[in-house]
Amino acid sequence: MNRESFINDILPLQQKVFRFALSFTHDRQEADDITQETYEKLWARRDELDRYSNVEGMIMRSVRNLCLDKIKLRRIHTERLADYKSGQDVQEAANERFDTRQTVQMAIKRLPERQQTIIHLRDIEGYEMDKVAEIMEIREDAARVLLSRARKQLKTELTNIMNYGVQ
Repeated sequence: MNRESFINDILPLQQKVFRFALSFTHDRQEADDITQETYEKLWARRDELDRYSNVEGMIMRSVRNLCLDKIKLRRIHTERLADYKSGQDVQEAANERFDTRQTVQMAIKRLPERQQTIIHLRDIEGYEMDKVAEIMEIREDAARVLLSRARKQLKTELTNIMNYGVQ
């Protein structure tokens, strides 16, 4: 196909190609880009266009395929962005858990030694109260009182830390 035939036969389809692309993408800029890309490819292959019995049908099929490729690419980018954001959320949550763990450990270290020990044995190691009392060599009711006071003191420490700077 020569230049004159291309201008007379193919170029007048430009608005139809644009509207077809717009019906897929719903984005004027993207439809314009697809139209431009289609015409660049058609111009590069202008010598082969005479082989097609229905050039308009071939052009519309090309536009359709290009639109579907763009939509698929957009979906992939959206999914990757969502995965990236999800990864960031996971990392932020992990960092927050790490910070919280450090804060709790710091608050426990501020407790008196016996309270630190009972919190560790009961709440961290998971020993039953009778075993905690036996390990600490105190009565079970004394262990319960000590644990209650340690938890209350820990709660106060954590509240003070968390509310630091809050007016």
